[in-house]
Amino acid sequence: MSTCVIMQPTAFPWAGYFNLMAQADVFVFLDDVQLVPRSWQTRNQIIMNGSKQWISFDIRNSGSRQLINEALIFDLDHWKKKNIKTISQAYARHPHAEAVREILYLLDGFKSPSLSVFNEGLIGFIAERLDISAVRFKSSQIKSDGKRGDRIISICEAVMASEYLSPIGSKEYLEIDRFTEKTTISLRFQDYAPGVYRQHGRDSFKSHLSIIDVIANLGWNLTKEYIRGTRNESAPHN
Repeated sequence: MSTCVIMQPTAFPWAGYFNLMAQADVFVFLDDVQLVPRSWQTRNQIIMNGSKQWISFDIRNSGSRQLINEALIFDLDHWKKKNIKTISQAYARHPHAEAVREILYLLDGFKSPSLSVFNEGLIGFIAERLDISAVRFKSSQIKSDGKRGDRIISICEAVMASEYLSPIGSKEYLEIDRFTEKTTISLRFQDYAPGVYRQHGRDSFKSHLSIIDVIANLGWNLTKEYIRGTRNESAPHN
């Protein structure tokens, strides 16, 4: 069985995104759909000084029908200088600050202002550090047709997948689009509940933050277990 996951290239994704990737044989970045302003494709949250803080991209305005792979980051050099400093300061005293510095070093080296290139590059780097072996493609490079559920079927057929693994949030529209009636490709929904981990500088836990927060607190090795839902809560926090 070959499992396919299709997701838009998200900015600094949360752990559940990598949980999907870890279960996939083929992972497709859905990069040729319309960009929604102020969406997870352009921003995400970290912890700074004990509170949630947005890390956001300013996107050059190219019209309301702009596709994700057409979007350009406004003043990339300024963005890098400002936000790399913010992330660095936010996690400088965390147990695994060195792992965060690896990520920031990668970000600092990006030269393309393309939002999708930036997000896909970051996701790919973190996936490799977490031993995720899914083969990655872009939907813009795959011949497919249709909308919503039909497009997903077309992409899955193009990569010869026998199973489509979907985030639970897509269940309603896949049922409306009669996914299982139109294809022999099996449909499975993600079952992932992020566990609690000790967050440096906080007494209470904040969930669904960027994967950067998980890495800063747990390090690469325990994050591998965390995103797969196999981390033992009795394991050491640091």
